[in-house]
Order: sequence, then C-alpha cells, then structure tokens
Amino acid sequence: MIARACVIILLAAAAAGPVAAQSDLAVQVIKIGAWAHVLAERCPTLEVSWSRYGSMMRQAGLSPDDVSPTGKHGKLYGAFLSEALAETRSSSQTASCASGRALYGPAGKNMPGLLVPKG
Repeated sequence: MIARACVIILLAAAAAGPVAAQSDLAVQVIKIGAWAHVLAERCPTLEVSWSRYGSMMRQAGLSPDDVSPTGKHGKLYGAFLSEALAETRSSSQTASCASGRALYGPAGKNMPGLLVPKG
C-alpha cells in the first residue's frame, strides 16, 4: 500500500519536477516515522522496525542523521512527533495499539511491517 501511495505522490509531484517529488516523498517518510515512533511508545507490545524505517529513508534519499534534532529535517520530525503526541494523548493505550497495528503493523494500511511485536 505504501508503494502505491509513494507512486501517487511521485506522479502528483512530477509536474513540479524531480526535486519536489523527492521532497514530498521525504516529508511523508518523516511523518510516517514520527507517527510510528509515538505509537510504539504508547503501545508496550509494539516497536519500530528500525531496519524497515531505514529502508524507507534510503528510498526517499534520507539518512537517520537527517531527522536527528540537529539534522536538516530535525525540526520537521519534531513537529510531526508533537502532532502525533497531541493527537494520541487523548486516546487510550488500547486505541493507540489498535491504530499502530492497523497503520503500520504486519498487515498495515500505510507501511506494513514498520511496527512489529516486541521481542
């Protein structure tokens, strides 16, 4: 499903040129990573598959340093973390776990395999 979303993003941005397409993809990858990070923190049975996220980042032309607090996209990653924290704060842990599994779990709609069972 994420591959399909990435293709749609790339096609939609094609008119603006390759730089815009990569930028849009990078923003989506950064946002997905931030949301997955927050959902994993809220759900004690899930964790982020950092190898899967690293793979996504490479496909978008990013490196882990790019989303560090001092990285070129650190502020954007922080903003998406804040957004995810604010939106999940009022949710129960059960709802956060269900959302994490539905979006990023093994059969997730947005990025399958990004959140995996802890263990």
